[in-house]
Amino acid sequence: MIAGLPQGKEFSELTALVKNGDIVVFVGSGLSSRYTREDLSGYPSWPDLVDDLCKRCKVSYEPGEVLTKTTTPERLQILAGMAKKADIAGYVQVIQDHFAKTIVDRKEYYDLLMQIDFHAYVTTNYDPLLAQAAVRTASSPREVCAYPRLHCGDIALRRVVYLHGYVEENGKADPEALILTKDDFDFAYGEEAGGLLLPCWVSLLKDHNVLFLGCELGETELAVCFKRCNRLRKAMRKRFNVCPKKRFILLPEIEEQTFDDSVDSGARLTMASKRHATIQRLSEFDVAPIMYDPRDKRHVGLVEILRDWAPPRPAPMLVAD
Repeated sequence: MIAGLPQGKEFSELTALVKNGDIVVFVGSGLSSRYTREDLSGYPSWPDLVDDLCKRCKVSYEPGEVLTKTTTPERLQILAGMAKKADIAGYVQVIQDHFAKTIVDRKEYYDLLMQIDFHAYVTTNYDPLLAQAAVRTASSPREVCAYPRLHCGDIALRRVVYLHGYVEENGKADPEALILTKDDFDFAYGEEAGGLLLPCWVSLLKDHNVLFLGCELGETELAVCFKRCNRLRKAMRKRFNVCPKKRFILLPEIEEQTFDDSVDSGARLTMASKRHATIQRLSEFDVAPIMYDPRDKRHVGLVEILRDWAPPRPAPMLVAD
């Protein structure tokens, strides 16, 4: 075992599920994000993406408003919808520029995830890194499926599932096949419109052990999904004495911004408050947080965890002279 890995019963339990292939991994945007706004090797955060959409489509913010990690998902959805309505061509071009670009850095996280061979891979990201790793690295072929052509059985069939849509490398972005605006979320999650994604989330959260990576699960729509599934889990446990599946999330002990000396005390206090709210939310969702030491802004600590879980690579064959 690599020194410096998380300790405790929950991490040991998680490691056993990973080693047995009995857990689904949910990949959040944190694994694909660029390290700085100027970094071309990664993909924009949600606030950065919406900021670019608004600038391109000439959508104005409220006076003094700045989009950051503390901006609510609901506000970001509304602004994205305003940009889409104001200039659909500009809206599509921004998405195209960000997500259909030629991949510069394939991110070691993704190759390691595929080497580990989780039961299935689920993401709300749009970028092609997970799909590309499935083709390049997976120990067995993995079919990639994406919104809106999803089925609740996709996870059980060990697929790579893009819940919010997918943009292929050097491909064409379809704005109606991506969940980004409030209208998109209402259609995909709202019961009035059929809630296309609700069965997928029920399958994920009720029927499978899940590890969440690179996310904090803050969207309102996810809260609805978790609460619905937790009611189901509670009823099944009471009626059939069924032990519910496990849920874990790996979180860095300190936020990425704390590595930046320019972050003032007020911002640090806001980040600490947000982390407290995240832990409280995870408790309500019945998701066990496991803290790891990120080591630096590139989260070397997470890479080391994934390396420890990945099977050893076969030694290169020696060819006799």
